[in-house]
Amino acid sequence: MSLLCIILAAASVPATFLLSNLFWRGFRETRGIAMFLSSPEYLQRIVTSDLLNRPPAEIERFAQPQTAGFASNMRAFREADQKAHNRGRSILRPVLLALILGSGFFGYLAFRWLGLAFPIINLFVLLSTFMASTQGSLDRSTVERAAEHVQIVAVILYRWYAVNPLEATEWVEGESQMKPLWEILTNLRTP
Repeated sequence: MSLLCIILAAASVPATFLLSNLFWRGFRETRGIAMFLSSPEYLQRIVTSDLLNRPPAEIERFAQPQTAGFASNMRAFREADQKAHNRGRSILRPVLLALILGSGFFGYLAFRWLGLAFPIINLFVLLSTFMASTQGSLDRSTVERAAEHVQIVAVILYRWYAVNPLEATEWVEGESQMKPLWEILTNLRTP
């Protein structure tokens, strides 16, 4: 029993690391999106006239005109993105809590009072991954997801402007972080 408790308590640390990285993924993606939107150089690399005129299927499906207009496309895309992140966090919250509490329980069974260091270590790992998510470097998959996100918004805005320039311009004016993207789209629209 004691060996099993040692293994379970020790295995909780790498498990906390892996699951907390998944838990904070939304923060990293938000940072990646902000990075793209704040840099005209990045935007020029990922938003091209070829992308806007012939987007890949995974981007095209979000840019199909809705009967309620392109504002509903933006709203639906944002809601789907938020729901995906919230769903993942809602599943991982109780799992991480059980992992941290379980590490204390099995740590106590294996090492008595000294084993209560495991939940403290796991909390430190959880907080460290949070700090890395908000300030550390972004991994390749996060950058790719952020780029795809920006490309989807670019295609929607581009098509929206073609159908209703006034409404698209008003929407962008209300979204200050979109102005650099809007400038790129404006430059691509003018021959």
